[in-house]
Amino acid sequence: MIDFNELPKENLYYKDDWCVIYLGDCQKLLPSLPKVDLILTDPPYGINFVPQREFSKQKFGDIPIANDELQGDKWLEWFHPINELMFDRLKDDSVAYYYSGFNPYYYYYYYSMLKVGFTIKANLIWIKENFGMGYHFRRQYEQILVGFKGEPPTPEKPISDVIFCNKVPSKTIVHSCQKPEDLNRRLILQYTKQGDLILDPFMGSGTTLVASKNLGRKTIGIEISKEYCDIAIKRLAQSVMVI
Repeated sequence: MIDFNELPKENLYYKDDWCVIYLGDCQKLLPSLPKVDLILTDPPYGINFVPQREFSKQKFGDIPIANDELQGDKWLEWFHPINELMFDRLKDDSVAYYYSGFNPYYYYYYYSMLKVGFTIKANLIWIKENFGMGYHFRRQYEQILVGFKGEPPTPEKPISDVIFCNKVPSKTIVHSCQKPEDLNRRLILQYTKQGDLILDPFMGSGTTLVASKNLGRKTIGIEISKEYCDIAIKRLAQSVMVI
């Protein structure tokens, strides 16, 4: 099991027995980090996201998602070097989960993952309990690409590639694109064991860290926004292990 005291100190923002948080640009920080057993992350989708629901506008209207304004080839030019670093930091015979939205930029993710050396094993579909806002179609699902580096062990209980899971309730949401802890928990359980090390280089409000800590896994999170780092720390303080 990794000793967090041996990790680089530069840009280290928070540390407890189960999680560390680095404040900064993941492209600069990833090369100095140790190899990990799993990557679970939710990078910017390249859609210049603007909240449409009124409560979201009130909560998050002034908090942009870093680098989400990049479009098309510019997004790929930004993301691909980071993806190369993520692939390098992942141990052999391990798995990476990338939330990839429901938009054309899914194909940029797909291209980049293949280019760096991943085998695309699955495209998980997360079905939400109700549809969202939209001008033409009101989407009710998001995609999660599953990349294999080598040949990971076969899980004891394979899950469906269509996952039904409720969104985070409006009353408790703390990030405009926050993912449910229960959904991340299911993904983590498939390919890790207690004490394994998980990486989330686009940490946001810390859902991956909270889910991992509650399952007895260690996690390294990286986030470029100080505000979201502080939110993640508060969530970690409130988490309770449910192993």
